[in-house]
Amino acid sequence: MFVRRSRSEEDQLARLADGSIDAAERARLEQTVASSPKLAALLAEQKRALGLAAAVDVAAPASLLERVDTGQTRPLRARSWRRPSRRAILVTVAAVVLLVVLASRVHAPSVSTESHFALDAATLAAPGQSPRDHAVLSAAVAGVAFPDWSGHGWSATGARNDTLDGHGVETVFYTSDEYARVGYSIVAGGPLSVGATSRTVVHHGVAYSVIRAGGASVVTWLRDGHTCVLASEHTPASALLRLAQLA
Repeated sequence: MFVRRSRSEEDQLARLADGSIDAAERARLEQTVASSPKLAALLAEQKRALGLAAAVDVAAPASLLERVDTGQTRPLRARSWRRPSRRAILVTVAAVVLLVVLASRVHAPSVSTESHFALDAATLAAPGQSPRDHAVLSAAVAGVAFPDWSGHGWSATGARNDTLDGHGVETVFYTSDEYARVGYSIVAGGPLSVGATSRTVVHHGVAYSVIRAGGASVVTWLRDGHTCVLASEHTPASALLRLAQLA
């Protein structure tokens, strides 16, 4: 938390970025920012905005300056026109930059927004076993095949195809006698944002992120650059993690 609580975080970061604070306060703020990745990222945005503001040169039109010199302007208009201060320009540019960054984060596809496909109803029949490789099913996304888990007590029972912000998503559903149904989605294209991660488990060089999304347990990882998602509302995360490590 910042030292002066009467000022907003944005204002303090702006003063830290443009150097308009004393040395003692700078030291305290820099220590606070160093311990907070979030504040460090915001400070970086403020410095970027400062660079943009430095390139802004707001000048009055020559015709207006000439009219002021000759006394042809009305006093009220002359007093109401002011050249924006450097701080005002900085705050405005910083606000625009921050809004753009936040908007891009809000609308970017993520594992949380994708996981509902793995929880929805099946709309297609389950794919059968691949005739060339009995360890996988006859369904794949960009070369990443769905596993055949029948030898581990899980049978494929259905599937569905969806699209998420231009990313193709294919899901296969599995059920077992011990646990409830799970959905396994593979998302074509680049990796999705994971967001908040409760824990990460590394197995044979693969990082598996375990999260909660929409009241469901979710395990996500990457295979050949594509995002894989296992989700279930009733199967525990530990069981999902064991399945993911078999994929």
